[in-house]
Amino acid sequence: YLTLSARLHNLGNDPLVVLADLDPPPGWSVITDERRMTLEPGASGIAPFSVWVPPLTSADSVYSGIITIRTTDGIYLCEVNQTISVGTVAGVEIGTDRSIVSASPGSEINHIFRVRNTGNRTSTYTIRVKSFPDWPVDLSTRSIRAAPGEDIFVETSLSIPDDVPIGTSHIVNLFVQPTVTSGADPADDIFLAS
Repeated sequence: YLTLSARLHNLGNDPLVVLADLDPPPGWSVITDERRMTLEPGASGIAPFSVWVPPLTSADSVYSGIITIRTTDGIYLCEVNQTISVGTVAGVEIGTDRSIVSASPGSEINHIFRVRNTGNRTSTYTIRVKSFPDWPVDLSTRSIRAAPGEDIFVETSLSIPDDVPIGTSHIVNLFVQPTVTSGADPADDIFLAS
């Protein structure tokens, strides 16, 4: 949610009754209706509007909301163009269609992870992988770029040693770290999936 407002001043010698309404950016919704204000001579007042901002509204764009002021008999007085910048919301979701896989010694397992940008800005992520115990594992890519809501698929290839006893358990962890952030230290945001 967001509050937009305009301060109105009556510079005349008579009381002024005005109506103010907001035309929000496309896809946004005004929560508060038209505002009616009575301004005495020399007085001022604020016309606030609450606006619902849709999730995943891009932080890569600038938006505009227009507050229109008119008299109660419909005479247009002015417009106030409000320039709106949306703050960055960072986020990533990691998933897989299967979490347990069986394989034989000496074979290779290919596993696909889904990485979704749940933030509102196009972001670049560094991908790392670690296996426990330390068996050879390769990544299809070490860096991805994803728009808000976009899914990118990352494939891992795990080589199982020939001498591994049957029944041995193994874990592959995928680490996803933003490499381009706004106002945040990327070292603070590490996302993990196994």
